[in-house]
Amino acid sequence: MLINEWSTGATDAILATACLVLAHRIKQRCITETPAVLNVARSLALCGVAAFIGGVRHGFAPQLSEIAYACAWYSSYLFIMMSGTLMLWSIICGLVGNPRYHRMLGAFCLFKLAMCGLWFLKDTDAMWVAVSWGLDIVFIGAFSAAKTHHPACRWLIAGAAGSLVAGLIQCGWLVGIVGPLHNDLFHLLQIPAVYAFYAAALVL
Repeated sequence: MLINEWSTGATDAILATACLVLAHRIKQRCITETPAVLNVARSLALCGVAAFIGGVRHGFAPQLSEIAYACAWYSSYLFIMMSGTLMLWSIICGLVGNPRYHRMLGAFCLFKLAMCGLWFLKDTDAMWVAVSWGLDIVFIGAFSAAKTHHPACRWLIAGAAGSLVAGLIQCGWLVGIVGPLHNDLFHLLQIPAVYAFYAAALVL
């Protein structure tokens, strides 16, 4: 069996395992499962599924049919977009007290996801995934910085900063790395960020 990008497939699998294990541990360790906490767990689970599918796509592309490869391509990126939006929504519910703002900001999250998702499906350009995910991370950091008195905020800021650095490296804007290595670094750097979001959920 020919393995196409073994290192990227392996780091995807490591990231997927970390996300799914931490999502499960949130359910185990949280005493009160508020909607915000549950949505962090769901967001991490979606991220884990996306990483697993991405690992299969990167690692075993030669064995996949054209239809299977296309399904893996679209589903992994759409799950990434959904994961980021759900994480942002959970942070809004956890940090913003007024339910009226929940509805307003929730509508913005859905609008952003729908627009970026439609453009991605139309152009099949991963740039729209990066735009959607990047906006989620920036807004998570901004909301957390505005609520620094909350015990979850230092973890959220750390998670947002780590994710942003990893994303900039993957896009080639921070370090000029080409080839599969930029994906590998993104996956490995994302693991501490994922842990930070997990730690935030425990006190959200």
